[in-house]
Amino acid sequence: MKTARTAVLLVLLALLTQVSACTTAERVTIIGPWTGTEEAAFRAVLDEFERETGIGYDYLGTRSLSPVLAADVQQGTPPDIAILSSPNELVNYQRQGALRQLPELEDELRSAYSPQWLQLAQAGTERPYAVVVKAALKGLVWFNPNVLTGPVPRTWNQLVSLTDAAAAEGRTPWCMGMGAMSATGFPGSDWIEDILLRRYGPETYQRWVTGDLPWTAPEVRESWIAWGELILGDGAVHGGRGGSLLTNYTTANDTMFAADPGCFLEHQGSYVVNDYRSKGARFDFFPTPGPSGPGDAWLVSADLATMFRDTPAARELMRFLASAEGQRIWPEADRGAVFTVRQDVAATTGSDAVTRNVARIISTAKVLCYDASDLMPTAVTNAFHRAALGYLADPGRLDQLLAELERIRTGVSAQDWANVVCGR
Repeated sequence: MKTARTAVLLVLLALLTQVSACTTAERVTIIGPWTGTEEAAFRAVLDEFERETGIGYDYLGTRSLSPVLAADVQQGTPPDIAILSSPNELVNYQRQGALRQLPELEDELRSAYSPQWLQLAQAGTERPYAVVVKAALKGLVWFNPNVLTGPVPRTWNQLVSLTDAAAAEGRTPWCMGMGAMSATGFPGSDWIEDILLRRYGPETYQRWVTGDLPWTAPEVRESWIAWGELILGDGAVHGGRGGSLLTNYTTANDTMFAADPGCFLEHQGSYVVNDYRSKGARFDFFPTPGPSGPGDAWLVSADLATMFRDTPAARELMRFLASAEGQRIWPEADRGAVFTVRQDVAATTGSDAVTRNVARIISTAKVLCYDASDLMPTAVTNAFHRAALGYLADPGRLDQLLAELERIRTGVSAQDWANVVCGR
């Protein structure tokens, strides 16, 4: 009898060990850039995934994602899935052979996402390597409709005339801050990217972003001059251009919707919507105009889920993140301030006409171009940000700043440039 009981106990122990092993295997590890409220929002997506599949997860959110992930990959201990904010990193990891293809998602991506986003997710190859968790539309000029009550500018000259007229009347037009911790200067680089794309089109933009167009080229230099034409005049920027160097981009619009607005225009991406809503503001946007209009190409940025370890749990999470359900949770929770690029979901999200317009553009635009500084090699991006600060501090140094950027461009290996820019 004792022997029989012992045998039963051994069998039960073996079964428990197997169940434990299976439970351990049915987990997925994720690293991403989101902390705080953004982490809580992403965990809501992961919680629903766990409820539906029974697969647990371990998420690490860090603002130092790039060095942490690079170290893990180098040591041979990457997470199952990483959320990359830089398509340059996506391309480089794909070239290293560190990423896993997602052929099982190709049909769904082709049917539910625009060809432009599918192309951007392929990292310059014929197969998808990423799922867009959320995206931002850039190249937008936001405004206070209580101040700008007439028609919005549709050409660059009209925008300059509006700026000059408002400044002459003592109404400072532009809210602008360059501060952004490790990315300080990026609001300036966003301006240059946007102006160059609107003026010269996606082909020229693509040559520039892939390292084929010199920083000293007339198209690039003229884009800087155009930015200066807009914001270097007296009274053009709240706090002056010197003040913008000391202002964080998140607080630059603090007086935009005040009873006596300190400024009424801001060049920012769609992620600024939550900030405006927190002020109880009424707001709207128009696309940054080119010489004869805005054109049909738009700048975007994206957070991209990529798979480093090929496990059933990881593939199941990637499938969920691409699905309509996985794409709907975060935008609905944020009332349309977070945007999906999945077309069937984008068509039903957005809590007002403004955010529905953003959702429509970001999911259906004819031409989508990644933010240039997200695609350029790190050394070039950092120098670009510094140059934007340098130009604001001393516009007379423009040629010197461009020459330094060109020196850095020519020193970067050709294999460090990403070949994915515009999706069509």
